[in-house]
Amino acid sequence: MTIYERMKAAVPIRRAAEPEHTALLAMPKHPLIRQFREDEMLCIRVLTDYLHLLEGWKEKYAPQTPNDAYDDRFVESCRMLDTVNYLLDCLTVAPMEARVAMVDRLMQTGQMEQFRRYIKRIQEEIRHEPEPDSCCA
Repeated sequence: MTIYERMKAAVPIRRAAEPEHTALLAMPKHPLIRQFREDEMLCIRVLTDYLHLLEGWKEKYAPQTPNDAYDDRFVESCRMLDTVNYLLDCLTVAPMEARVAMVDRLMQTGQMEQFRRYIKRIQEEIRHEPEPDSCCA
C-alpha cells in the first residue's frame, strides 16, 4: 500500500451532524502525513544539494578548449542536471498524488540514501583536496 493510500484510509470521515469545531478537536494527529512531509523535505534537500554540486562541476570542470578531454564530473553534470531539475520541479509543483508517488518510489528504492551517501563522500573529497597555489597561477 502506498503512502497516499495509507493517508487516505487514515483520514476520518466527519459526520454531518457533528459541529465543525468538534470534528477538528477529535481528529487524531496523522503520523503518515507527517512522515510524508519529512520524506518529501528530505528528497528536496538531497536533490537540491546534488543540483548545486552539479552546477559547480559544470562550471569548474568545463573544457577550456574544444580539444580538451572531458572531465568525468563535467560529463556527469551535463547528463544529470536536467533529470535532477525535473525531479525537483515535480516535487514542488506537481499534484499531491504525483508527489506522493514520487517520494514513495524514491524512498522505497533507496535512491535518496544513495544520493545522500554519494554527496557526503564527494564533499569529504572536496574538503581534503589540496588548495591550488595562488602564487603560481
